Amino acid sequence: MALDGIVLKNIKKELIDSVLNGRIDKIYQPEKDEIVLGIRTNSNFNVVFSANSSYPKVHITNLKKENPSTPPAFCMFLRKNLIGGRIVDIVQHDLERILEFHIETKDELGDKRNLKLIIEIMGKHSNIILVTYDSKILDSIKRISRSVSVREIYPGKEYTLPPSQNKKTIFNITFDDLFEAISENADHTLKESIYKSFTGFSPYLASLIVNSLNFDESLKFKNLDFNKKEYFVKSLLNIFKDIQNDNFSPFAYTDDNDTYLDFSAFKLKEKGQPFDSISELIEKYFISKQLSSSLKQKSTDMHLIVNNLKKKTERKVKLYKKELEVTKKMDNYKIKGELVTANLYKIKQGDEKVTLLNFYTNEEITIDLDKRYTPSKNAAKYFDKYNKLKRTKVKVTELLEEAKKDLMYFESLQSSLASALDTYDIAEIKEELIAGNYLRNRNSKKKKKAVKSKPLHFISSDGIDIYVGKNNKQNDELTLKFADSDDTWLHTKDIAGSHVIIKSTNVPDNTLLEAANLAAYHSKAKDSSNVPVDYTLRRHVKKPKGSKPGMVIYVSQKTLFITPDMKIINNLEQKK
Repeated sequence: MALDGIVLKNIKKELIDSVLNGRIDKIYQPEKDEIVLGIRTNSNFNVVFSANSSYPKVHITNLKKENPSTPPAFCMFLRKNLIGGRIVDIVQHDLERILEFHIETKDELGDKRNLKLIIEIMGKHSNIILVTYDSKILDSIKRISRSVSVREIYPGKEYTLPPSQNKKTIFNITFDDLFEAISENADHTLKESIYKSFTGFSPYLASLIVNSLNFDESLKFKNLDFNKKEYFVKSLLNIFKDIQNDNFSPFAYTDDNDTYLDFSAFKLKEKGQPFDSISELIEKYFISKQLSSSLKQKSTDMHLIVNNLKKKTERKVKLYKKELEVTKKMDNYKIKGELVTANLYKIKQGDEKVTLLNFYTNEEITIDLDKRYTPSKNAAKYFDKYNKLKRTKVKVTELLEEAKKDLMYFESLQSSLASALDTYDIAEIKEELIAGNYLRNRNSKKKKKAVKSKPLHFISSDGIDIYVGKNNKQNDELTLKFADSDDTWLHTKDIAGSHVIIKSTNVPDNTLLEAANLAAYHSKAKDSSNVPVDYTLRRHVKKPKGSKPGMVIYVSQKTLFITPDMKIINNLEQKK
């Protein structure tokens, strides 16, 4: 994460332009490590301060969060000391990741009082601290005792800045000074020579800078010829001047799927998204990351649940198959019963064996007998074994078929989890498991608003709507309620996956191919080649009574064999 000292300088500039001389009229604490100041100037602004160990930040926010009914103690303390206060300055020491809000307020007697609200953005050591102008700590959102750190953050203690890393400042630096500083770290790589020498630079930003100057970041300064050394230092000096002069152009870097990778205070490579506001960038970036983190955790939890259900069912299938193997003996028992019955006159009580002609094979067969029973009783025992295994076969066959359906169902849930794009998709899968009695509802007494997510919606190269279900609930609604009878329906053949609907009565070949790619990609076989994809008209798709969510039968289908092509999928326009 690149919320480094340079980005914080960009944030400081935006805050000064927006909230300097503004008055604090509201203070909230929506999270245990986060506060929001409502600041009134010519307009109203909300500034969020977060000391979250994973996502520390400070910026203007438009996001509305639900606040606890009872304000936490730190929130009440800030309200008591800061409400009505005026922000008279915002200070960043050099390019450290610390921002001070200097606030002019009044004490309980109405006398003027100056305080500092300090946000330290330092990973797990991040904190929000209220101090006096003479550096006495009043309180903090995280109290740090001496037993935890030599730098004690506790009411009544003196506030001191974190220990310096003995890095140089970029302010008012000359070409010669910069050349000398880089030369002092000539044994380091070019990337290291930046972030290890100067305050404010993260390794990621240093890497971006070196690459933007067309240097290999693993090169060492000492190994460059003089002309390249001079070019590197001059270029770096220009970047430093832009930072000093607040020449920022916030930019978020993305991958091929437009997922945010990182960001910086100015654009240093092409792939990504520019922003007019650093606050807007940070808000979108962190929302994306927090949703991704939450989605990953919930998806992992649901994967474990579904995998356990699947493994349990696989054990059942194995057991049922083993029991069916035993039932293969039942015809032998029937034949022995019939042979004994047909030859009662040849057998007397007390015999332990009898050899008879098997009139089915015209071969002799030796049959074991229980000497305690009469010949007819022995025959009845064999018929009893036959009938018991016959009943077992019928029952176990039913159980095996049901278990196989369960396996296919759990595979469909795994495919749905792989396609989940947000926490609502995960919630729908969880609801489905609860409805199927596979998962206990721990919040059965709480009435929650039903979650609702939408199928994926694409526009084909021919301008035709294509819809893709993300879970079994959506598959049923898409196929059975949304699609018209003449729409085209697609699904991977005998493979768990999404239902795909082409919303048209006239489907060009290109659109059919694109929809088949979507069906193959949103299935268990997404990483396979020559995936069979069946397609037919929606009118030929039926849902058997009592079948599981997402399960259908269909006729009159044709089959395409598709190797999922991401270029085709990525070129499709996707509707939100």
